[in-house]
Amino acid sequence: MSDWKNKTLSQLATIQKGKQINRKLLSKDGDYYVLNGGQSASGYFDEWNTEGDTISISEGGNSCGYVAYNREKFWSGGHNYTLKFLSPEIDLSYLYHYLKYKEWEIMRLRVGSGLPNIQKKDLSKVAISYAEDKKEQEKIAQILSTIDRVIEKTKAVIDKYRAIREGLLQTLLTNGVDEQGNIRSPKTHKYKPSPLGDIPEEWDCLTMELLTQKIADRDHTTPEYVVNDGVLIVSPVDFDENDDIDFSHCAMISKEAHEKNKKRTDVRYDDLVFTRIGAGLGKVCYVSEDMPEFSILHSACQIRTKKILKSKYLCYFIKSKTFQNQIYKEIQSIGVPDLGLDKIARFYVKFPVDLKEQLRIIEKLDAINKVLLENCSLLTKYKRQKQGLMQDLLSNTVSVV
Repeated sequence: MSDWKNKTLSQLATIQKGKQINRKLLSKDGDYYVLNGGQSASGYFDEWNTEGDTISISEGGNSCGYVAYNREKFWSGGHNYTLKFLSPEIDLSYLYHYLKYKEWEIMRLRVGSGLPNIQKKDLSKVAISYAEDKKEQEKIAQILSTIDRVIEKTKAVIDKYRAIREGLLQTLLTNGVDEQGNIRSPKTHKYKPSPLGDIPEEWDCLTMELLTQKIADRDHTTPEYVVNDGVLIVSPVDFDENDDIDFSHCAMISKEAHEKNKKRTDVRYDDLVFTRIGAGLGKVCYVSEDMPEFSILHSACQIRTKKILKSKYLCYFIKSKTFQNQIYKEIQSIGVPDLGLDKIARFYVKFPVDLKEQLRIIEKLDAINKVLLENCSLLTKYKRQKQGLMQDLLSNTVSVV
């Protein structure tokens, strides 16, 4: 293991601010992307001002402090920093991984209440720790780049299966599956009009009010929160990107507050939890047998279906564009998105009358969802592995030599 040194970022590279470009000159596609403060391209331009293989750091906006590695030539905008003329003692790829490791600390350098930004003088002082032996830096960077590639490939697989699921949702929840296991089509089966457009002749289209036993939220008073020995309480912020509840983030309320509210919401297996207020409005989660007992905040509601509709079918239908479009039309003129229970009750659902067909649709969607969730679990695993590797390798805890 070689000795390690500490220097500031400005001692190892020249921090250069980009050049602002008029948005009117940008196009939706082109030879060179334009970075201007965000995590992705602001647009495209026919000129470039920065070579490829360059580290950039967002200077302004909500993403200021975001670190990126740019392999291709690009235009660096006025709200973007790039690192140039690196010292021969630091490896480019190592420096990128180290800055990515410290990204959260860099983001905390932001100042300003309107449009936040990071001052060059503050960014210059960011401390960089590195091995004197450049080969050791290169080995560390190689290890971290390898896990990055695995993460990117997994993300690509997830994106692929999400697209497949979206297509399958639209197809199955519009046409269904007949007794022979074939997806219907207007060319081969009879359809009839409904409030949500044409549906198979064997289907019906009714409001949520007619299809549910219960649509309820808890009382709107602030519950008593506790640190230990309580019951988990779910709010919209506890839903992950797959609309599953992440119980590790949930707060807790007293057992007394939980029991008191059971007259209004008594969430149990086979119910749905639907978010109805705020930015996360419109998410839905099926309550499975392995979930712990929990309460819900009034920003979410409990849905329990009647016997004519499988709750898991409704869960998938709520995720569909058909249902989400109904939500959008209802809230588009509202300042803070808020769906009252009466509004939810008026939304339409199209569904097969035959419960066996509902189950056939559920089975097909469950199968693709299982693959998607397996890959999401892998992605979480790889991200944790990367965090562990960064902690070990970039803090000189574990040697690679």
